[in-house]
Amino acid sequence: MLPPTFGLLIDGWTIDSEHYNGVYVLWTSDGVAKKYLLSCNVIEDVDEETDFVDQYEGERAVGFSAADWCDVLCICLNDEDIGVDIDPNTFPYIVEFIAADNCSTNQRLCTDLGVPMVGCNSHRLHLEIEGFIGPKEKKNARSVVIREESRLRGLIRKLDRLMGELKSLKNAALLRTQTLLLPERKNDTRWYSLFKMLLKWSKISHAVSSVESFPRSVLELIPTAAENLELHSLLEDLKVFESVSQALQRDGQGNKSMVSMEGVRALFDGLVDKFAQKDQVSLSLTLSLILSMILSLILSMILSLILSMTLSLILSITLSLILSMTLSLIQVIGSHIKAGSDVVHSPDFENGIVKIQGFAENTLTDAEKRAVKIFLIEGEQIEEEDTQDLGFADQLLAATSSRKKAKTSAYRDTRHVHPTTNLLERLFSRCKLNMTALRKKMDPDSLDMLMFLKANKELWPDAKSVQHLLDSLTPGDWANTFVEDEEEEAFEEW
Repeated sequence: MLPPTFGLLIDGWTIDSEHYNGVYVLWTSDGVAKKYLLSCNVIEDVDEETDFVDQYEGERAVGFSAADWCDVLCICLNDEDIGVDIDPNTFPYIVEFIAADNCSTNQRLCTDLGVPMVGCNSHRLHLEIEGFIGPKEKKNARSVVIREESRLRGLIRKLDRLMGELKSLKNAALLRTQTLLLPERKNDTRWYSLFKMLLKWSKISHAVSSVESFPRSVLELIPTAAENLELHSLLEDLKVFESVSQALQRDGQGNKSMVSMEGVRALFDGLVDKFAQKDQVSLSLTLSLILSMILSLILSMILSLILSMTLSLILSITLSLILSMTLSLIQVIGSHIKAGSDVVHSPDFENGIVKIQGFAENTLTDAEKRAVKIFLIEGEQIEEEDTQDLGFADQLLAATSSRKKAKTSAYRDTRHVHPTTNLLERLFSRCKLNMTALRKKMDPDSLDMLMFLKANKELWPDAKSVQHLLDSLTPGDWANTFVEDEEEEAFEEW
């Protein structure tokens, strides 16, 4: 049986033509975060015999909309073995939050249900790294480049092409004369593959430079000394991001506990502070270049009155090139990982959870109190201090005193609020290991049962207890089981 209120963790996984929906239920009991898998199954196919209730003709199809996710959650929770009576109208009173990826479908789901959403912070970190590397090349419908890629992205693309050339049979044989390490390319959907590619290049760069018989296609792609310095600097920066990414993936096993929402805020704030100095240097360089461009522009305007218009045009083109180069040097960090970022669906809820976990609930704003009121212990109330009539100094002193940590909290334990969806990502990885090429015809219900038993193995007794239970069954018990199964199959055929 589930507690009166709980949180949900949802995500999806596609293999071949089937899309699996994973649902975990989360709550805290006696200071321990509980997490149990409810479902890892597919949506039933729609055919001509399917009954629809209050749906238009165009909506009678299986899709991946917020309404479809709502149906999946209601089916899982309304199961007779779960014991929850829930519908879209009662969701805000039973479901504390929904942890999911930061996509528009999940945001629409939480908005329609009136439930706070905890976006995956690993996804936010990935978006931040993409922004840190710089913009990608963008083309219009006529394949005309309307936005140039950053210099770092150009170097990364060049290095990726080099790794591809080194993987060919002839080039790989030449490389083996200097090192046994193999080249490695990046995956566009996984930033960690970029980190591994740069790390591998730092190990094989000297070996590649030592081979003199490489073809011209390889020699043209080998980075210069200046480019190697930039790649090395990027690798050192990505090592900082990689350490944060590894911390976010902790699952509480071993001696390292899972990172809480407060811990995520500390990690992200530390990243912003670490790269703030680099941003200031880039900003100073940008301002100096802009100032020089303004002076050059004034000079060009004066020269245009004296010299020909051709020289003025050349100066204008030169200034535009300097501006584009200046903007490419700027690396701004924090647009996705700062508190209250635009990618966050429920900033008041996340800020409230961080303050509760940091024993700073006296600093909760009214909006944050409303967002986390479902965690309020029954009978407890948070008194709001009226500081409007206080003077400036008294307001500062009151704010300082309210930041002191409280000894007791008026809110329930919130350690089960998952900051990422990595738990389901690991589950889907196990699904992929089970759904091998020799098991492609496995029924989705069978895979669901296998994952259910593995993910919730702490609910089942050990192997000896199970065997003892099986040995205690009499032949009559087995016969009754088979009879019930045959009756159920006969009823379904009828």
